Amino acid sequence: MKSLYVSVMKFTGACLLMFSFSFLIGTKILMAEPTLLHLDFQDGLGGAVAVKHATLVLVVGNYVEKLPLALSADGGLDLPLDASWLRANWPGGTSQLKNVERAYIYLKAPGYASIVSDPIHWMGTESDGNEKNVVISFPRGKTVGITKGDSFSMVVNFRKPSDRFVKLSDGMETPSRASR
Repeated sequence: MKSLYVSVMKFTGACLLMFSFSFLIGTKILMAEPTLLHLDFQDGLGGAVAVKHATLVLVVGNYVEKLPLALSADGGLDLPLDASWLRANWPGGTSQLKNVERAYIYLKAPGYASIVSDPIHWMGTESDGNEKNVVISFPRGKTVGITKGDSFSMVVNFRKPSDRFVKLSDGMETPSRASR
């Protein structure tokens, strides 16, 4: 009698386990959708730009970590924005994800001025407030907000480098003598 009771309990437990597992698969709890940003690059006239270096710069307190990013075959950049991806790809092996204050995407293409994104508060970090979205902004008005689990494609415009100068004045529009 005892072995029949144990067999029935095992069968009931197995059925409940299978039912629970099938429910979780149906609700996609076990299959989390990655949050992905795809960047394409062009110049001011709409021509394609070949980016040679893409780096994710991570700021943790007084330390800066640099994570080289791989460009896709089409010349764009696919960047997963999930905390799990960043934790798995952290430079140097020891993840400081919890303490990341901000991150930047740094892009460099020959013949064009380098581009750096505005500070990004990465998903799942304390600076993000553990929110489920991330805002990424590039110079010249390119801003996108991505919700956790979404994929988004964005075009980043490069410009030709130009000469720049700094004018030092004494506050009364006259050149400062100390700078000569």
